[in-house]
Amino acid sequence: VDGLPMFVRGLRRLSTAISVDQFLAGAIEQPSAPRILRVAVLGPPNVGKSTLVNAILGRKVSIVSPKQQTTRDRVLGIYTAGSTQILFFDTPGLLSLDEARKLRVARSFLVEPRHAVLDADVVISMIDERFLRKSRADQQQLVPLARRDDVPALLARPHVLVVNKIDVMPPGTDSEKLAEKATAVVCDQIARASTLRASDADPAGAAPDSAPDSTPDTHPPASATGAATSPAPLVQGAAPSPPAASDRTLSASTAPAEGEESGGERPSFAFARVFKTNALDQTTILPLRDYLVAAAKPGPWLYPADTVTDRSAANVVLEAVREQLFMRLRAEMPYTLFQRIGSWEVTDKGIDAEVVILTQSVAQKLIVVGKRGAVVGAITERAAAAAGDLLGMPVRLYVRVDVASTTELARMALSR
Repeated sequence: VDGLPMFVRGLRRLSTAISVDQFLAGAIEQPSAPRILRVAVLGPPNVGKSTLVNAILGRKVSIVSPKQQTTRDRVLGIYTAGSTQILFFDTPGLLSLDEARKLRVARSFLVEPRHAVLDADVVISMIDERFLRKSRADQQQLVPLARRDDVPALLARPHVLVVNKIDVMPPGTDSEKLAEKATAVVCDQIARASTLRASDADPAGAAPDSAPDSTPDTHPPASATGAATSPAPLVQGAAPSPPAASDRTLSASTAPAEGEESGGERPSFAFARVFKTNALDQTTILPLRDYLVAAAKPGPWLYPADTVTDRSAANVVLEAVREQLFMRLRAEMPYTLFQRIGSWEVTDKGIDAEVVILTQSVAQKLIVVGKRGAVVGAITERAAAAAGDLLGMPVRLYVRVDVASTTELARMALSR
């Protein structure tokens, strides 16, 4: 049902005697011994997070493009096989606070990765060979630590490092060196986070947990006593077992943050496993997928077996159009455009939809339309095909390009 995701999100904001997960599970056909795992997928922009999630699912639930920050909100991808269901939280590329202020990005770019960690049982951090060449500031964005209160939640979850794009790695690239450096960077982030206040986490000065009400809120599985549980660090070839207390903080100790006195026991961190992948090659992602399946814990499924995302049909169509704007237009123009549904009708033959692309000037409109409508025509054709493939029904799409009024631009900028 198209309105179900928003209905579910509304339920999750209510204080009820039973959890919403239990409510949903009761309405879903379950296997005899269901298992479930929630996975947050984090990493710098353009490292291949969305491509990896799409590859594991075998369906394109997240849009992808060569441009940075194509993903701007958390996208849920659902992998179901046998008795196991894995929920993947695909997140926007991690940015430093300075980058976020400079780019004036939406709050979701900072809020969503942090909430994904809080909702996850396992955290995937992705890098590629460029990580060795990045500046220190860029390297510091491997996990979303906005303040000192985030550190315990981070350390309570096992982390997996994925070194992606191995197909384009220069000969002689040392994967172990990449892993060691990534571990050191996270330890440094943990040390720095202990000095951060809540107000430091937002370019606008607001605390990150004042997230929009529409942010999905899922939670780690609860134990029989109702307390949240976290899986142990995982071992290849074996399902995870209940962790000892010392298993939650792994081998590498963090150094004191700059300006902080040393002394006293400090948290430590290490990646439970390291995987090398090419997200475009299924054979390289199978070990990671099998590892996550083995990590799943007993618990009810939250979605039917044939569901691959919780996104509404209208959102799927809008995102398909946005993907084509990123693919067809140069430079920064796609970031300045807005899309909305103009009309929508579901019939027995499929979906009839009109999407309105709003530009900031007549000059932009001419570029988006293209000579004799060539650009907007190509966008329409490819977006309709992509949306129809994910939704499993024909999508007859009409795309109109208009120049937005000042009021429209101001309203949509606030809604980003």
